[in-house]
Amino acid sequence: MTDETTPHDGKAMPPASAGYADVRLVAQAFREVIDTANEASRAHATNYAGLIHALLGKGAITAEELEAGRQKAKPAVDEHFGPTPDERKAKELAELLQRLKGKA
Repeated sequence: MTDETTPHDGKAMPPASAGYADVRLVAQAFREVIDTANEASRAHATNYAGLIHALLGKGAITAEELEAGRQKAKPAVDEHFGPTPDERKAKELAELLQRLKGKA
């Protein structure tokens, strides 16, 4: 016979507080990974912004040229990283609407 503290294999389960501690450790590890990723993203954004400010400030590039360059680079970036969450949602919504039209 089993109860809430004994699983089907008959072995005693650890106290609930031990599981909670494990969850807290995992959550802390994820926070550290996310913080590291955020720091890296902030560093890249700062470097990019600094470069753009310098180029625009010296007149080496115009805002229009910058935007044209971004548009030219977007297909390669999209191919590497895949669609953004918003683009993915828009595609899924369009596919759903298309299926619903087919059923009507």
